[in-house]
Amino acid sequence: LDTEPIRSRIPLDRWAEPQEIAAPIVFLTSPASSFITGHTLVVDGGMTIAGDWYGWPTNMPKEAHA
Repeated sequence: LDTEPIRSRIPLDRWAEPQEIAAPIVFLTSPASSFITGHTLVVDGGMTIAGDWYGWPTNMPKEAHA
């Protein structure tokens, strides 16, 4: 499976480390997050803000998405 086309769209230019995915999960399941309601915590290395993954034209330069 060639994952490079997906990885190249991540603005941080790398895959997440396991602890970078685990830490938000641990936080959200801890008492420290007891007052958080109705929020989506996106842990995607910036893919959402870059727009490529969610339907923006992929033929535009990355600078145009920022």
